[in-house]
Amino acid sequence: MEMIFRSLPMSNSESRTGSPTEVMVSTMHLRSSELPDYGIPVVADRLPNVSSKNFYQLTDDKFDQDVDTASVQLDHIFSDKVSLRSQIMYTNADVHASPSRPDVTNPTSVTTATPHADVVIIRNRRDRNQEDTALFNQTDLTVKFDTASLQHTL
Repeated sequence: MEMIFRSLPMSNSESRTGSPTEVMVSTMHLRSSELPDYGIPVVADRLPNVSSKNFYQLTDDKFDQDVDTASVQLDHIFSDKVSLRSQIMYTNADVHASPSRPDVTNPTSVTTATPHADVVIIRNRRDRNQEDTALFNQTDLTVKFDTASLQHTL
């Protein structure tokens, strides 16, 4: 798995000394290439008495994904009572998966008394190529005030 994360404050030189506005830009890239393992096949609602070290999938199974995310966050303080935060985020996820799940060929005829030698396990391939893209935005205006002895934050 490879993951790259970068975050960079993009504010003027006065931001650390009291500037009311700050901008933060962040990016992330994630790449993974994995061999999925769906585990031991269940027979008659029970796990068979086999070694957990056995591998029941196909050796060319895969689960590859690339995820890219970028975000910009703007913070502005109008006063000690009023502030604004706005954040926008873009995400793109590209998944190529080709796992094979072990299944029993005829699960209704297999019982707990069926000898393991009579149980036939097949591998069902479940290919998936999927791309998801999303754009999110959230803006918050925070206002603090008092009424009599009660403090409020909206």
